[in-house]
Amino acid sequence: MDSIALVNEDVEFGAEFLADFGKAVPVNVALWAKPAEASQWYLYVASDQFGDANRDDGYRELFRLADLHPHVDPFRVRLISSDDPLAKLALDVRRRFRDRPPMRFEDKLVGATFVEGAYVYPELPATSPA
Repeated sequence: MDSIALVNEDVEFGAEFLADFGKAVPVNVALWAKPAEASQWYLYVASDQFGDANRDDGYRELFRLADLHPHVDPFRVRLISSDDPLAKLALDVRRRFRDRPPMRFEDKLVGATFVEGAYVYPELPATSPA
């Protein structure tokens, strides 16, 4: 595996961003993942609200919050549906290993994508969108 490591700062800054993002958009699961074909890690945020028709609203909120979270590069954030295979795997990992955070996995085929590594965030506190 020839890849850039996920650093603790990314995990911490991502958690701070997700706390604010979750106030506007209900997040089902969030994770950092490094697809094999990518040169860097991406923060994947899954919600039932991210379908083809309304994903733009999520990206508007993402870019609004980027000013408040300068350590989170909005171009390294991917908004995905809760039905996405990566979201489903992350939910399963979080459910199965709830008592053993942090939840990481490596070298997994997810749908048609090979993921070299991933960090799944614990469940976010429930918030109601503003």
